[in-house]
Amino acid sequence: MSESVIEDAQPSKKIIHVKVARDEFNKIFENNLIIARKSLKLPGFRAGKVPKQLVLEKMKDDLQKESVEKTVEKSFKEAMAKWNIYPVSQPILSNFKNEKDSPFTFDLTVDVKPEVSIKEYKGLKLKKITNKIDDEEIDHAIEHLRETYAETVEIDRPSKKGDLLTINFAGYNEAGKKIEGASGKDFLTEIGSKKMIPGFEENLIDLKVGDKKSFSIKFPVNYNKNLAGKAVRFDVEIKKIAEKKLPELNAGFAKMVDPKYKDMQELKKEIKKELVKQKDEKNKTMYKETIFEQLVAKNPFDIPESMLVSESNNMVNSYIRNVTYRGVDIEGKEEFTYKSLRKKFDPIAEKRVKSTFIVLDIAEKEKISVSNSEIAEEISKEAAYYGKDPKTVYKDAEKNGRIPDIRILKLEEKVSDFILKNAEIVDETIQTEKETEREEKN
Repeated sequence: MSESVIEDAQPSKKIIHVKVARDEFNKIFENNLIIARKSLKLPGFRAGKVPKQLVLEKMKDDLQKESVEKTVEKSFKEAMAKWNIYPVSQPILSNFKNEKDSPFTFDLTVDVKPEVSIKEYKGLKLKKITNKIDDEEIDHAIEHLRETYAETVEIDRPSKKGDLLTINFAGYNEAGKKIEGASGKDFLTEIGSKKMIPGFEENLIDLKVGDKKSFSIKFPVNYNKNLAGKAVRFDVEIKKIAEKKLPELNAGFAKMVDPKYKDMQELKKEIKKELVKQKDEKNKTMYKETIFEQLVAKNPFDIPESMLVSESNNMVNSYIRNVTYRGVDIEGKEEFTYKSLRKKFDPIAEKRVKSTFIVLDIAEKEKISVSNSEIAEEISKEAAYYGKDPKTVYKDAEKNGRIPDIRILKLEEKVSDFILKNAEIVDETIQTEKETEREEKN
C-alpha cells in the first residue's frame, strides 16, 4: 500500500505527494512479468515456457512502463479513498523519482469536486412573468396559417413585393467568370422574403415573364471569404410570376386547418391555448435563468479550472462551427481568435458549471433523481422530433456517451421546477418586448 500526503494548491485543486515502497513496486513488476511470460511466444519455446531472463531482455522497457502506470493508478485510487476526494479531471504526474533501492515517489495534481452547500434556495423572490396573449398575437398566428394554406396563381403583370418568381440566374465575378454556387435554374424565390442576399430581390420588382435583367450587388463583408465584400454581376431571366391567393377567414378556412373546428371562433380559441402554452414554456426558461443567477450570487464558490476550460472550449468550438457553416470569413480576424472567444465565453461557461454543481447539491438534499424511464422518455421525444426510431436513438446516445448529459439536463429541469414551486412569485409583472413596444406606441 502507498503512503500519501495531500496539499491544497487551490480551493478545487489538490496535489497528492505519493511514496511507494520499493518492495510494493517490485511485486507489481513481478506480476506483470508472470503475465507477459504466459503470453509471449518465441521460436523454440512453448507458450509460457520462455525463460524469465529472456522475457526481461525482450520486454523490460514495456514491463517497466506498464508497472509504473499500474503503480500510479493504484496509488491514486488509494489516495482518493484515504482523503475522501472526488476528482473531476485526470491526474497530472510530476516529480517522478524511481531510483534503485529507494522508495518510488511522485506527485499527482488533480482538480476535485468543490465543497458546495447551497443555501436559501427555498422562498426565492421571482417577479411574475405575464403569459397574457392579446388579439394582435392571435391575428399574427392566423395570418401565418393563411400563408401556409395559400394557393399560388400565375399572373400576367409586372412583379411586385410578395410575388413568387421562378427564375434562372447566374453570378459572375469582376473578371466576367461564372461563380460556382452562385447560379440557379427554375429557382423559386419570394420578393420581400429576405432569403437572398440584400439587394437581389429588390432588383426583381417591376419585371414581366420573359424579361432579362443584369445588375451588380456587393456581397456583405461577413459573407464567406470567397465573396465577402466583392461585387458580383447577376444575369436573371424571369420564367414565371405567381401571386399568393390567401383563403378567406371563415368556417371553411377553420375546417381546412383541421376538420374538428366548426368555425373561426373555435380555431382562435385553440390558437390562443397553444400560444399560452408556448409562452409558459418561454417564461419557464426565463424563471430558470433568474433562479440560477440568484443562487450563484447567493452561494459563491470556486470551480475546477479544468471544468471551466472544457466547458468554454465546447462553447468556442460550437460557435466556430456555426459561423463557418453560415459562410462567415473568420480568417485573420481578432474577434475570432481563441483568446478573444475564450474571453467572451468564459463568464457564461463559469455560470453553467456552477449551475451544474448547484443542481447536484440541491438534488441530493431534496432526494431528486432521474430514472432510466425518464431518460428513455426524453430520448423518445428527441426521436419523434427527428422522425427516428427511439431504440436506434437510444443506442446512439449510449454509444456517444450522451446519456449522462441527458440525465443532468433532466435533473436540472426537475430541480428548477422544485425551486419554482417553492418560490415567492412577486406580482411585479415582467412584460415581453412586444408588449413593452405596444405600450410605448400607445
